[in-house]
Amino acid sequence: FNGSLAIASADVSVPFDTTKLSDLESFLAQPGEISIKIDSNKLELADLVAMVGKPLDLAASVDAEIDIGGTLDNPEGTGRLDVLQLRKPSAEGLAPVDTNLKFALGDEQLKVDGRLKHPELEPITIKGHTPLLVHAVADQTTQSIDLALHLPETGLELAKKYVPHLTSASGNASADLRVTGSLDSPQIAGDVKIASPRLRFDEQKIPTISDLDVAIHFEGNQVEIKSFQAYVAGGLITLGGSADISTPSNPNLGFSLTARQALVLRDDNLSMRANADLELSGPLATAALTGKIGITQSRFFREIEILPIGLPGSAPTPAAPAAPSFPTKREIGVTAAPFNDWTVDVAVVDDDPFLIRSNLARGDVKSDLRISGTLGAPIPTGTVELVEGRATLPFSELQVKTATVAFSELTKFDPEINVRAYSRVQDYEVNLFVYGRVSSPKTIITSDPPLPESEVISLLATGLKSSDLENSGALAGDAALLLIDKVRRKFSKGSPLERRPGDLRDTLSFKAGGIDPRTGKRSASASLGLTDKVSLAAALDVEGNYRGLVIYLVRFK
Repeated sequence: FNGSLAIASADVSVPFDTTKLSDLESFLAQPGEISIKIDSNKLELADLVAMVGKPLDLAASVDAEIDIGGTLDNPEGTGRLDVLQLRKPSAEGLAPVDTNLKFALGDEQLKVDGRLKHPELEPITIKGHTPLLVHAVADQTTQSIDLALHLPETGLELAKKYVPHLTSASGNASADLRVTGSLDSPQIAGDVKIASPRLRFDEQKIPTISDLDVAIHFEGNQVEIKSFQAYVAGGLITLGGSADISTPSNPNLGFSLTARQALVLRDDNLSMRANADLELSGPLATAALTGKIGITQSRFFREIEILPIGLPGSAPTPAAPAAPSFPTKREIGVTAAPFNDWTVDVAVVDDDPFLIRSNLARGDVKSDLRISGTLGAPIPTGTVELVEGRATLPFSELQVKTATVAFSELTKFDPEINVRAYSRVQDYEVNLFVYGRVSSPKTIITSDPPLPESEVISLLATGLKSSDLENSGALAGDAALLLIDKVRRKFSKGSPLERRPGDLRDTLSFKAGGIDPRTGKRSASASLGLTDKVSLAAALDVEGNYRGLVIYLVRFK
């Protein structure tokens, strides 16, 4: 009772012979009729749980009307159970659910007719019968069942509350399934369909999904993907195949995935797309993933600031990123079972070269890799090569002769690198060698004519030897050119990321405060390249003397 209002009543009468309590079979075999009558009116679930003394993060109002007779081993009767406004108080924003269930007992069968109602869904119905062998529970799993579940076409907006970062979900879903056979060997028949013109997310790294079309068919022990395709940021992904669920705990898989220009990764600096032809086959516990992934239409683009100046309206220079950490063998791979035991044999190649396009570096990356082993411990083998690479520093340019990254079973994800590059600064030819593991590379820098390594580094970074840096005026001209070029790139209507042919720093050089080797006096000089072999030069010293030259370059090898 709640005040003067009766919210629940029960009248129960069952045979009770104390000599028949030794086992369940003896207890159920007692002769005599049973009578169970239960009525409740708006019984709060919280009040019911409070009687048990255990907290429950669920709230609902329960109406019930149950009338069961017959015997203990063969009950008969009907009942109604309505659970209204079922909700989870701690989950704000989730609409409550109403469930209505009618059932009938008789002829060793339980017949059910239920409906689930949600404000944002069409009503879901379930109807059918299952065996109810009270006296022989062990035999119950072999008896025939017949259950039907039906979900009419309903909108996908509800998915926004359950899928992280999903902000817009148009389209609908439907299901029409029937389960027959027995509890230990169910047979499923029917279809599940999902169609969505567009799914949008508020996370930049999650691309928009459009034209999603999914159709899954169930027949006996087979689950077949009739249709599964979607466009992800303009790239097409399709999935097909089937699974044999004769053994539900370890179904046999046979799926294939095809992708064309699918977006893999995108941020402010990187865009990567891929083509793929992959197959997954075998039992769930030991499936095999095979096929090919082809990198296509991919590019790294980032403008790296060299001169730290602020222009009007420019954002503050961001902090330098942390140095990358290279993964160890233990950090690579899937840990969740059974996926970690799946074998892998996938080729990773380039259908198009991966482009590096920034203000400091250019080149094309070509890949020829194979991933083997298991998902838990993948093993990469093969090479990644940089073709026609070039690193452009403020006052010098490195031409990359060779740049390879070699993966093997020995190195795994800490591959061997081999880089050879050269540059010509003033009258010096500079060679750079980088080799060793990616996690601990070694570097050698040489020059011809020979210079100490510190002098070579100074040449590459500033265009001058350290002895030329003693007078700060020697850098004024180069700094001015760098500033002019930075401003040009800031306001250029073209791409700010690529150094175009004819760039100011490629054709004009200017130095102030240096020592003229001919006269020994401080002077200012400038040179302008007209062609690869012809250039103009002029110099003016502190006493006002000047000279001009036309230079024709002849190289001897």
